[in-house]
Amino acid sequence: MGRSKSASEGYICYLSNDLLMEILSRLPPKSLVTCKSVSKTFQCLVSTLIHSPTVPRPLSGLFIGQIDLIQEEMESVEYFNLQGNGVYLDDEINMEDRLSFLPCHPDTRIIDCRGGLLLCGNADSDDGDQCYVCNPVTKQWVVLPPPPKHGFSSNCNYDVNLALALDESSDVFVSHYKVFLFVTLNDVTKDENEEPLTYLYVHVYSSKTGQWGESNWYSIGTSLRPLRKRAVFLNGALFLAADPSLFLKFDVEEQYIRVMNLPTYLDTPEFIRSICFGESQGGLYYAYLNGSKMEVWMSEESEWVVKHRINLDNIGFPEPLLDVDLYEFPIDVEPVDILAFHPNKDAIFLRNQGDFLCYDFTSGALETVMRCDSGATVSMWYLVFPFSKCLRTLANAHRRI
Repeated sequence: MGRSKSASEGYICYLSNDLLMEILSRLPPKSLVTCKSVSKTFQCLVSTLIHSPTVPRPLSGLFIGQIDLIQEEMESVEYFNLQGNGVYLDDEINMEDRLSFLPCHPDTRIIDCRGGLLLCGNADSDDGDQCYVCNPVTKQWVVLPPPPKHGFSSNCNYDVNLALALDESSDVFVSHYKVFLFVTLNDVTKDENEEPLTYLYVHVYSSKTGQWGESNWYSIGTSLRPLRKRAVFLNGALFLAADPSLFLKFDVEEQYIRVMNLPTYLDTPEFIRSICFGESQGGLYYAYLNGSKMEVWMSEESEWVVKHRINLDNIGFPEPLLDVDLYEFPIDVEPVDILAFHPNKDAIFLRNQGDFLCYDFTSGALETVMRCDSGATVSMWYLVFPFSKCLRTLANAHRRI
């Protein structure tokens, strides 16, 4: 009579590696590392999860930066956990701790988020002079040296945008990355009868060299201004939305730039709150809000294709849509803010008064993921950064215990 299998052996035999990876990826870091001792198979799967930059990771939570609409400054940074019922970012960081391990704490603002890493800056600096790249799970951070000075006077009409991109050729055990600083000099013209030009200066920091490389500049034959929205990094390129109806595509390796059209024209004062530009399920997406009507587009072979048209009056918000005329603010306030696309499914994060919600386009389900004081949020704008944990070592990093 043969030996009968134990219950645990029997169940594990019927689980594919893909399913095991999905289960393991949802564990807190300390528990995940402990699972390496179960078997050689588990050791291999856990090592792949920890070190592979190509394995899709479930959404761990949202970093939320609250910005004052009048001062245009990030007033606070919060984290909301989407795995489990607590307010803890796995085993490492809780809401009280936040990003307190960074030298710039408590004046931290989040600029970008990619692959489990955050690009942060000092709230008092807008020119990239005090920037940090960190892993909030391992509490590792790198202080970036000041970028090259652009030499523009304060009288010049220029904007500064920063973006984080993963180095796709990096070692599987170490997270290497690049930071891009875009300085846009707007409305440049020698003759009042000529069409204004835009000059774009690009500075690149590499974690492999620990230095900013040689700067490149580009002349763009139209007037544009990149929006204060986080850049999208997809298929080796950075995408930046710009007003009134354009976006920039910057190839990270070849370092060439293209100016392309958005599918809608943004000719309203509140357009920065009315659009969302992001990545979802490996594609480039764009959402536009006009009153209670929302359109979602996807880029396919350099063309925009409509994916969804939604009437927000019909999706069941827990609070009624705001009558914006009741509020006396210097700019118009949309009844709903579009915050971010879900990275792994056909869904989008929205804000209605004090409710942060996730709307699933496939099922039509509307889920409240976070609530806060609605009275404090009417005049606020929010930058939302979907975050997935990563345990890879941050190159050349410090760590605060």
